[in-house]
Amino acid sequence: MRAAVLMMVWLASWMLPSMLRAAVMEISFSGEIYAVENKVGDYWEGDADSLVGTPVQGRYWLDATAAGEGRQETSFYWWWDIDNRSGVMTSEISVGGRQIDLTGDHDCFDIMGNNECQAGEFIDLYTDDLDDGELETADSLHLKDQDQVTVVLDLDGGVATYAESSEILEINFGDIINDILGPPPLDHAFHWIDTGAGQGGSGLLRLQGWDVSDTGPFPELWDTNIRFSLKEVISKPAGGTGPIDVPEPASLVLLLLGWLTAIWLRHRKSDG
Repeated sequence: MRAAVLMMVWLASWMLPSMLRAAVMEISFSGEIYAVENKVGDYWEGDADSLVGTPVQGRYWLDATAAGEGRQETSFYWWWDIDNRSGVMTSEISVGGRQIDLTGDHDCFDIMGNNECQAGEFIDLYTDDLDDGELETADSLHLKDQDQVTVVLDLDGGVATYAESSEILEINFGDIINDILGPPPLDHAFHWIDTGAGQGGSGLLRLQGWDVSDTGPFPELWDTNIRFSLKEVISKPAGGTGPIDVPEPASLVLLLLGWLTAIWLRHRKSDG
């Protein structure tokens, strides 16, 4: 019996860190580009028209635990504007053979000794799960990630040309028939697919760049939008294998404790 208790303590100490870690969800998406808008410059170097009709795919990594601090506006609408603090998501997208990473490394920065954050992230969720299904509401989810990066465009004779780049990745999708999303904090798996029967979704990649080599004004170098329709969105625990529910560590610990308690009670009864 002593050995069983020791085993319980060891397993609990091994699993507790997993219980306390953030619930990070991987939300992958795929779709097709339907419009490319070059407002300033030629970011795609003449390939803009050829991108229309080509596939696009990407992923968000969402810290669902940290993202659970949003605000419920009504019985079916929940949102969070994540600014003035470090962000809760990172993302990537593959377009026209290029991969663009929104790392979140620049969400926070130092201004005269003060730590300032401008994550520029946004999440909003419509679902009737917020009021136990009393009001029929179409499920929909909107995710927006933003990153600001300073890059060296050119180095001529030891003089660098710098560009400040803004990258925004948004997706928005919904389903008027199926209840797929559930309530916040979005720490559960789901699978959305556009079957053409009550579903719809779209996405936007916006890229802007300014020449910041001098003290200003800062001329705009490029401003381009990639618009795409969504075909499929899959959410699963980061590192998992698919859109399926995975037992939480807390549940496993409870099962273990129940099993060991049953052994202990049986042991006491046999001794009595």
